[in-house]
Amino acid sequence: MTDLELIIDPAAMPMLLPLMQKGVGLPAQIGCTIRQFLCDQLGISDAYLDQRIQTLFLNARPVDDVDGAILQDGATLALSAAMPGLLGATMRKGGHYAPSARPSPWRRPCQAAMQPARGV
Repeated sequence: MTDLELIIDPAAMPMLLPLMQKGVGLPAQIGCTIRQFLCDQLGISDAYLDQRIQTLFLNARPVDDVDGAILQDGATLALSAAMPGLLGATMRKGGHYAPSARPSPWRRPCQAAMQPARGV
């Protein structure tokens, strides 16, 4: 795994904000779960995913189950630590206020093999 550490002068931070707001495109193997993508392909630890990444959106829809949501070609995945307030409590994965019956349109059987694609 490769680590990237950015040390930025606070005065230069505004130049980084557009990147953080718009995101980046990454080549990825599709047909895998969010956990497989983040942990196996990007090298994020399972513990970090479970403990620090509290809010996930896949194509603008909240995700509760990182082991069931499947990434498709061209998907948009947004990650966040815990967000404040009632909205943050309702969007947090597995949170007390998250609707327990929240539909998960991303669930479908895993494909036999992940496929290379345009990216996530």
